[in-house]
Amino acid sequence: MKKIAYVTDVLFFLFTTVYIYGIITAENNTIFTIFLILTIAHISYIIINVISRIKLNEYMVKEKLEAFKKEHNFLEESFEDIKSGRFNDLNEFKAYVGESNVLSILEKFSGKKRFIQNLIINNYGDSTSEIDVIMIHTSGIYVIESKNMYGSVEGIETEKNWVCDYGNKKVEFYNPVMQNDKHIKELKNLLATSKKNTFKSFVVFTDRLIDLKYRFSSKKGWIHVIKQSQLLEKVEKQSKYSIGIHSEAEVDRIADTLDEYKKSFSKNKELHMKKFNNI
Repeated sequence: MKKIAYVTDVLFFLFTTVYIYGIITAENNTIFTIFLILTIAHISYIIINVISRIKLNEYMVKEKLEAFKKEHNFLEESFEDIKSGRFNDLNEFKAYVGESNVLSILEKFSGKKRFIQNLIINNYGDSTSEIDVIMIHTSGIYVIESKNMYGSVEGIETEKNWVCDYGNKKVEFYNPVMQNDKHIKELKNLLATSKKNTFKSFVVFTDRLIDLKYRFSSKKGWIHVIKQSQLLEKVEKQSKYSIGIHSEAEVDRIADTLDEYKKSFSKNKELHMKKFNNI
């Protein structure tokens, strides 16, 4: 998009230069008037375009400042937790910030709902996987993979690795759509459910992300790759396709089952952390 805008700007400047030259060398009033009108139109476009971009930049700066203030305030509120050694490293704290922001947004979603956070599933032996946030709602089970990244992210649904461009370096990371698809399969097995339209996959990046480019090879309406600012709107829209899929009693039953699993298999976290420490 930036390249297209740049080429368009260059063309407009070139045409404007040609029109100004036409005004100077015009042989009669008719040609002079035509070139004058074209020059005024092009200069007006350039002025309007510059003003629009300045306003857009101001808006983007304002949005980023707001996001920074939120994270800064959250950092101050979490200072005691950080100092007490609750988090093993910076990445764990960043993940906690992203997940907490997701939870605060989903709290605004109306209807009967329960949340499960950081559910670690043991797939026999030492194989574990962690689901960041699960929202059990009367419209289904929303499985959320939270990504607290900045810079630009680019990926394709079917490719194993995506790329995050931090500006000074590019880093590959495992396709979060595939990651969340695996989480949903594990949840289906754990809950022994085959009910259609139950699970919805949300990969949620923080608003610190400058650009998010992804392509789906298939039209899977239950998969969403979005920023946090889009989350509530997308969840509300998605919920309309499966209203009343669970009763309020079922919401509690599913949440209680997952809560019990989380408590009963408390060693899963130890196994999960050990797996990453060995990498």
